[in-house]
Amino acid sequence: MKTPEEKRAQQAARARAWYAAHREQELEVRAKRRRDNPEKVKADNNAYYWRHREENIAKAKQYHADHREDILAKNRANYIAHREEILAEQRQDYPRRRTKILASNKSWRMRVKLEALAHYGGKCVCCGEARWEFLSLDHIAGDGAEHRRQITGKERAGGSTAFYSWLKKNAWPPGVRVLCFNCNCAIGHEGQCPHGNARLEPDAPRLSDSDAGASTTLQGSFPDTCPEGRATAGAAPFP
Repeated sequence: MKTPEEKRAQQAARARAWYAAHREQELEVRAKRRRDNPEKVKADNNAYYWRHREENIAKAKQYHADHREDILAKNRANYIAHREEILAEQRQDYPRRRTKILASNKSWRMRVKLEALAHYGGKCVCCGEARWEFLSLDHIAGDGAEHRRQITGKERAGGSTAFYSWLKKNAWPPGVRVLCFNCNCAIGHEGQCPHGNARLEPDAPRLSDSDAGASTTLQGSFPDTCPEGRATAGAAPFP
């Protein structure tokens, strides 16, 4: 006697075989249904989505993980083949989605930064400050500007998010430490921090020569207020 799982598998196999044999006919029936009852089809599809949302999301994530390189290759090929059309569509649609796009980009940049801070300790190695709003990553050997220019390919040494992404892509190499902005600025200007717990170390590993490490993740929210409680995003600056 067949188990329920075996019966379902057999039914699914029969359904796939029938669809393969009657594909064109079935597609025409579905197209006619969409033309004749667009609102009902939309409602049915919406109801189906919410009934199976978690299951479908899990399947999509698993499929993407299993076929990541193939998906990326197809996306790149499609972009190259249709670059002008894609850019034109994005420019036309940007005003409508501007707020959502900016918020999404900001959230992504924060997640990248928080993950990098978490891996390298999550607090200032000099003064112990642990509030992420005050933290930054420092090149121990003092080659930060040179390294960021190498990453971005630009003369101006910017690109903090590109730097955080580079760290993750290269398996979190040594040669980096977490400092608060005060300690970081002091070391940058004077070569050491007044706290006496950190200084510039020219002989430390340079990032371009390092490729070791492992990843951890830090969860966090992104408030619009200063952690000291004295300033809010959009507020007037202090006199």
